[in-house]
Amino acid sequence: MKTALVLTLALAFVASATVYFEEDFSGNWQDRWTISEDKKVEERGLLETSSAKHHPDSNDVGLKTTEDARFYQATAKFDEFTNKDKDLIFQFTVKHEQKIDCGGGYFKLLPPGFDAKKIQR
Repeated sequence: MKTALVLTLALAFVASATVYFEEDFSGNWQDRWTISEDKKVEERGLLETSSAKHHPDSNDVGLKTTEDARFYQATAKFDEFTNKDKDLIFQFTVKHEQKIDCGGGYFKLLPPGFDAKKIQR
């Protein structure tokens, strides 16, 4: 019993982390995100929130692209931080439900002061 408690505490210590940014796209997520205007209007797609097609839990939503062959560029601000002398883990989940031939996703951690309306891919 004592060994199990020690192991549980050790695992809890190893698994602890500071979360610098987390998004669940609840409420008015558009107020927290800025959509880039770098591309021409006809090249930009609209983002919406949705639960997954095969896991329809209305409390578990993410961003969904609404059109194929469009650019989707959105940014969200978070407080400045440092991970000096510590690992930084950047985690996200992508679910491709469309049957598309090609595509790509890019995530960038940008410094304070950039113009979110003009972010480029």
